[in-house]
Amino acid sequence: MDLPVQSLSLATGPALEPGELFNAIMPWLLVLLAIVVIGWIILVILRRSSRGSGSLQDDGFTLGQLRRMHNQGELTDEEFEQARIVILGHHAKSRSPDQPPESDTPGGGEIPPTEP
Repeated sequence: MDLPVQSLSLATGPALEPGELFNAIMPWLLVLLAIVVIGWIILVILRRSSRGSGSLQDDGFTLGQLRRMHNQGELTDEEFEQARIVILGHHAKSRSPDQPPESDTPGGGEIPPTEP
């Protein structure tokens, strides 16, 4: 009793030549590539938006920038002090309570007033 041997094929249609097979698969490969690229773009956008507003990169000014503006005469002493308090107050809120307050100058002292 010999049974006929049937070959298993993934394609239900007629057998294709290698060049024809590539042409039949190429559109689906492009669709898959488009899905991967679109998914990657969505992930990048979600990561950037989920970083939060508490990062240092979102701050309008740094103390160094304020000092430079003050030294160049773009800010008065009062404006500089108000801006410094706002920046330090913003960072003090984001700091945990057990951390000691950080000084805004390397020596830990007040910034001497400069003459315009």
